[in-house]
Amino acid sequence: MNENLENQLALALAKALELAEQTGEFALENAPEILRQFFLWHTIDNIIGIFVSLIISFASYKMIVFFGRKEEWDYDELSVVLSSTSGAMGLLFGFILFFYDLAMLIKITVTPELYLIEYFI
Repeated sequence: MNENLENQLALALAKALELAEQTGEFALENAPEILRQFFLWHTIDNIIGIFVSLIISFASYKMIVFFGRKEEWDYDELSVVLSSTSGAMGLLFGFILFFYDLAMLIKITVTPELYLIEYFI
């Protein structure tokens, strides 16, 4: 039984090594296309992040403006303070997300090698 287990493990290890070798060969043969797709995906990802951050910022700003009109609505002080605070937090989060995605987009565009090194380290 022990010999059977060793044979199965040896066979599995041989298959894993063969698969790793084939994957390495594929990556080397298609490296330029793989890198192009990698950078394209991360560029699109950061552009989508910028749009999402702008939507969050705009919605948060509108929430602050909407709840800031205390004269028109009969809200108590606590709800106005909480809504304004949550709107300000959303605005801050939107700005942070915007500048982070913008910085990543600039890094991909200007220094793609540096971005690639930082991504995999």
